[in-house]
Amino acid sequence: GINAEYMGADLKKDYDAIAEVSEEFRQYSFEEFCWARMTASSRIFGLNINGQKTDAFVPFADMLNHRRPKQTSWTYDQEREGFIIEALEDIERGEPVYDSYGKKCNSRFFLNYGFIVLNNDGNEVALKVSFDKSDPLLQRKEQMMQESPKDKIFRVMSSVEENNVLEFFAYLRFVELRDQNKLVYLYGVYEANTNSEEREGYKPQKTPPVSIENETDMLKKVKQLCTCLLYTSPSPRDRQKSRMPSSA
Repeated sequence: GINAEYMGADLKKDYDAIAEVSEEFRQYSFEEFCWARMTASSRIFGLNINGQKTDAFVPFADMLNHRRPKQTSWTYDQEREGFIIEALEDIERGEPVYDSYGKKCNSRFFLNYGFIVLNNDGNEVALKVSFDKSDPLLQRKEQMMQESPKDKIFRVMSSVEENNVLEFFAYLRFVELRDQNKLVYLYGVYEANTNSEEREGYKPQKTPPVSIENETDMLKKVKQLCTCLLYTSPSPRDRQKSRMPSSA
């Protein structure tokens, strides 16, 4: 999946960067580095100790299973100089104690922790948005953004109330907009709401609804992206076939 591809690419960059400056490190293969890195990252807790962000291994705490809504809350207590877990509800003697790993897609749960959640409302799909090179307003949009248009990947959930979904819709509104007057209007609003010293370029992911026509074009594009993904993604049966040994 796309999460595994991106994580693999990031791990390779880290591995190459360390290998470049440490001769001793080069004795370990990339596969060994990945094993060690994932073994550690699947267990650590992100903490703030004396104002410094750091990571820590916390024995026993890393054995708690995941549940949402969360049953417990954890933090580093500066006064007690230790990691504490507090219950947010009554827990009967003998009952399991759960932690929350957060709202994440099953692909991230499986990749980082080795499990999935049934009926997971945090599931998401990665959709790539590209600017149309034949768009007559492309140059004007580039000037507004103060950068060349680039492909952008959004991790979209099923709920339209999620921030990443709202930003996805907003970005598509800008990409699909073909009305020059509306484009000029958007930039006028942007200029009116920002000081000239603070302007770093228009942010497409903040584009509000501007017309019924644009909303229609945006939703049609959403349908097109999702339909394309459905027809190009391998099915579970195809993935299984690709793992089967050849009869040759």
